[in-house]
Amino acid sequence: MSILSALIPSMFHRRLALLAVVSLLGAVPLVAQLGRLTLAEGPAHREEAESKLVRLKWLPTTRGRILDRKGRVLAQDRASYAVVVDYRVLTGAWAREQGRKLARARERDSWGLMGEPERAALEARYTELAARRVESMWEELGAQLGRDPDELRAARDEVVARVERMGSSIRGARREQMLSEARARGREPEGRMLADIERRIALPLREEESAHVVARDVPDEAAFRLLAMSEQSAPIDAWRGGGDDADDDVVMLDRMPGMRVSGSTAREYPFERVVVDVDASRFPGPVRRDQTLSVTIDGPCTHLLGVMRDEVFAEDAAARRAALEHYPALRERATAGMDGGDRGRYFEGGDAVGHTGLESSLEAWLRGLRGVLVRQLDTGATRAIPPSPGMDVRLSIDVMLQARVHAIMSPEQGLARVQEWHGKDNSSMAAGTPLNGAAVVLDVDTGDVLAMVSTPTYTREQLRDDPASVFSDPLRRPDVNKAIAKPYPPGSIAKAIIAAEASKRGVLLPGETISCTGHLFPNQPNMYRCWIYKRFGVTHDAQLGGPLSVAQALEVSCNIFFYTLGRRLGPEGVVAAYADFAGVGTPWNLGVGAEFPGSTRPFGGAKLEIQDAIFMGMGQGPVAWTPLHAAQALATVARYGVRVPPRIIMSGAIGRESAEPTETGVDSSVAAEILHGLDLALNDPMGSGNHISYAGGQEKIINVPGVRAWGKTGTAEAPDLVHDPDGDGPAGREVLLEGDHSWFVVLAGDEGGRPRYAVSVVMEYAGSGGKVSGPIANQIVWALVDEGYLKGVAQAGLGDGAGRGGTVVAQHDARGGR
Repeated sequence: MSILSALIPSMFHRRLALLAVVSLLGAVPLVAQLGRLTLAEGPAHREEAESKLVRLKWLPTTRGRILDRKGRVLAQDRASYAVVVDYRVLTGAWAREQGRKLARARERDSWGLMGEPERAALEARYTELAARRVESMWEELGAQLGRDPDELRAARDEVVARVERMGSSIRGARREQMLSEARARGREPEGRMLADIERRIALPLREEESAHVVARDVPDEAAFRLLAMSEQSAPIDAWRGGGDDADDDVVMLDRMPGMRVSGSTAREYPFERVVVDVDASRFPGPVRRDQTLSVTIDGPCTHLLGVMRDEVFAEDAAARRAALEHYPALRERATAGMDGGDRGRYFEGGDAVGHTGLESSLEAWLRGLRGVLVRQLDTGATRAIPPSPGMDVRLSIDVMLQARVHAIMSPEQGLARVQEWHGKDNSSMAAGTPLNGAAVVLDVDTGDVLAMVSTPTYTREQLRDDPASVFSDPLRRPDVNKAIAKPYPPGSIAKAIIAAEASKRGVLLPGETISCTGHLFPNQPNMYRCWIYKRFGVTHDAQLGGPLSVAQALEVSCNIFFYTLGRRLGPEGVVAAYADFAGVGTPWNLGVGAEFPGSTRPFGGAKLEIQDAIFMGMGQGPVAWTPLHAAQALATVARYGVRVPPRIIMSGAIGRESAEPTETGVDSSVAAEILHGLDLALNDPMGSGNHISYAGGQEKIINVPGVRAWGKTGTAEAPDLVHDPDGDGPAGREVLLEGDHSWFVVLAGDEGGRPRYAVSVVMEYAGSGGKVSGPIANQIVWALVDEGYLKGVAQAGLGDGAGRGGTVVAQHDARGGR
């Protein structure tokens, strides 16, 4: 017994120790977990807990303004309200959801005793009731806003259709991606895998769970009434029928289901409509009138400024994150006082976003930063960060010069319309046909784009009410900014930079002359011909009394001279000429929309051959550029070979400073010789751009008193403009236009001075550069005088040179502005 008595406590202690060890081992994971939660992840969990004790109230802000070079406001925000409605209400999903909830809640006592058909009928009745509530909301909204309820229903249907199209496109792409990924892993999707794919792509999109704008620019009084109504419930009679179904029951539902009023802003464009005065007594003889024309221009800056939209896409948020990451100063401004949070992030329901043009490319800078009122729930402490408006951005554009150039190129004035005196061989279009084109005005010293015009343009009202007229016109293409986004063959205006590159590379020696033999190859008189030989059967040698210098070749635009230079330069040399002097091949990144960077490659990417180089020497063959390239080319020559990148954004956008000038390496004496040739081309009676002739008269093309001009005319062979509406290939194609593009580029400065401004004009399929584009370029030089950029004799005594004429008229849609 004594031994047994001694063993019992010992066994008990061992078991106790064993239990303690087991308990300790079991506690180890708990202790480790506790350590991880308190030490490793403690700060994160504490931050999450503390965040639940914070309430944020966002304060509205405004978008930055866009100003022209003289400080005139081109775009600005106006405080406004918008009505937004939950997408489920728009589609009817809310009514069906309410129908199910009401049926179960109001019939809970008997619900379990009902059969499926009876339940379905009851749900349908309550769904009808909820749908009636929604329909009455549209009527009430219409009454409060003073609008036709059907207009609001149409806005609803448009939203639903747009979201459905988006959903179909996104889900289709997701399905194809998931199927491809499964097949790449060696598994053909079927059965459960296929069902899982369909389940995943059926998940709702953000747009299907958001509120959408159905009415914008809501007056303050109406907004305040709707704000109160959005918090109210209202009775609605259930169903009333005869017999046993008669019921006087009343159901309480939201008075305005899914509706809320959003503090918003409307974007205004004060220069959406401008009236300018055009002196028609300066026009060429056949269209000259002794009167001043009052010309109304709608949408002179639409291509540049772009438009806004009220829908936020996933790409917008991604673009904002990328901008904040790329521009540290912008990120610091957007997150100041928010511990890294972005006060400019996008919210659902009516948040305005730049969609095209500068409104889009400058979205990160123009976007305002909301204010924040932070309240600590546990302590009651509050702090406020005031809202900050978006940055104002200043452009190089002069809006009144822009409007004047638009007026000059308006077909109604006669210059941008086919005329009998243009010559029947110059255009395939009948007399009186309006002409489309583009023009650029460039400051030679700074590279500032003073005007960039593309015709026809369009207005925001037109885009909203008749988008097909903007996007579905294959002939006029108002949606395209032809000044920077449409390719054109350069024609003879490229000859100046070919001469510069040939001299730089030593294939054209100082003082060297080249004979114009009428055709480049002695034994092939029908190939590579000079225009004068092709038209009149003579040569420039015969005309000028011997071989041509560089200046003479530019004066008379001799093809043989520049065919020869193209052959000497070869493919590499001609490509370098277009790249070095005009920037062909490198995007401008101006921010105003799509850009064509220029091309010096044959169609399909084939290798350039020597015959290509020959044609490119006189601006034809596999080379294409834009009116901005044309202005840049002559501006580079005017700077004696210094290329200054063009710019439109002058200030206000952090990190978007202009690039540095670059030297092309051309000798200053060569540049001076080329400028001399461009002087002769416009000012010597034999120059190809000197004068136009018509029945009963002849007159100088550039005729502005007190202004000195240099320039070049060009008539460029162009590919046919073909429309294929059905996409059926050659059988269904329709040739809309054929012929030559009309070019004229002029450098202008004050009499006795140097070139100050480069003006380029192209008119599509218009034929003669001198007869069509020349008079337009001349009127643009007159506009530079009128707006005070050049002195000219006409400016004497006008005081500060602020410009004459021109008024701003109430815009078409001052409050819509999208």
